[in-house]
Amino acid sequence: MSRFDLIGQDSQKQHNMIQHVGLSVESVDGGLAGDPIPCRHMSPPLEETSICLHVWGGMAIDADESALMEIFLTTVESEYERAKVLEDSRRQYIALPHVREVSDELGRTLHRKFSCAGLVLETYRYAEIDLVNTDDEAFPRVSKDDLRGCYPVDQSQVMSGAGLDPSQTEWPVLLPAYLFHSLDRPDEEIRAEPYLPQKGDWFFPRVTV
Repeated sequence: MSRFDLIGQDSQKQHNMIQHVGLSVESVDGGLAGDPIPCRHMSPPLEETSICLHVWGGMAIDADESALMEIFLTTVESEYERAKVLEDSRRQYIALPHVREVSDELGRTLHRKFSCAGLVLETYRYAEIDLVNTDDEAFPRVSKDDLRGCYPVDQSQVMSGAGLDPSQTEWPVLLPAYLFHSLDRPDEEIRAEPYLPQKGDWFFPRVTV
């Protein structure tokens, strides 16, 4: 297990669904299911704490890519510090879209909000590794029942705060499992083309729906 590998934590509500994902902060020899792995992750808030190892995903990255990922995360942390939102979960987190800029009245970017999967995706994108195609019209929408494994879908105020309109019944949310499906490919394929999720990919391994 290497630095910037993905560490996934299973949902306690839905079998085969990954509820949370973070980036390993160091190389680890071995690692057993349930072991605490130090990660940087959007908890929220953005923090460096341990995640229980339930799912692992990774690819070979070089020193330059690793350095770029570190620059990205350091920049995000600096944004939160300048905006005085280091401990403010609500001002750091967004589920839909997976990343959103927060600007002042003059249109200047103050900081960015992320989902846990969004932080990972944008960290890799900064190193020019695009793991998931989030722009395609075919990007899947997740039903309320399936999303229940990751989000408190019955709490309207929480859903609204995360950018999820509670009046809807399905949402095009970037889920942690999509990242692991992407990494479950040869490195050459990962680098050549971002993964386009399909129905059932919110589970890992995939479940036919």
